[in-house]
Amino acid sequence: LKSPLQKLSIYIDDRQDHPVDLLSLFAQFKDSLERLNILRGWVDLKTSDISYPNLTALCISECVNIDIANMTRSFPNLRSLELRTALDQLLEEGEVKVERFIQRLHVKNFEAQDVHRWRSLDYLRGTIASLYILAARCPVERLDLQSFRMKAKDARKLSSILNSTRPSTLFLKLKI
Repeated sequence: LKSPLQKLSIYIDDRQDHPVDLLSLFAQFKDSLERLNILRGWVDLKTSDISYPNLTALCISECVNIDIANMTRSFPNLRSLELRTALDQLLEEGEVKVERFIQRLHVKNFEAQDVHRWRSLDYLRGTIASLYILAARCPVERLDLQSFRMKAKDARKLSSILNSTRPSTLFLKLKI
């Protein structure tokens, strides 16, 4: 490529045996990439020293490892984030072990932001499970929340998300 790559959209046709290491895969574009969309594919945001300083918009449709400490280091100037966990389907099926795992991830991500976090986001979109795991602790201009089936236990997660992001505009898409 002669000019620097600024926008990249990827659709991985089949679910692979191992998640894609997103940060390493596109490292050659770290200084120019502004928008990255992973439309389908199993993605892991592994711990890395690679930073994408110009990336302002990120969309991941099946994230295996939502690690906000690594995300804030890797994407320090992020303004727009769309995120969906690969655990959503298991949650739909009512897996109790998954609920406990999600709670542990939430606490880990919440506490990690004592050290480093985004100042604010313009746009944050995801399922209740994804955004609960992310545990973002910054003001959000517009928050889009989606739920496959709203259950009583999701009310606590929803409250936590709203309290930690304090959105100016809220869009809820719920199936009750």
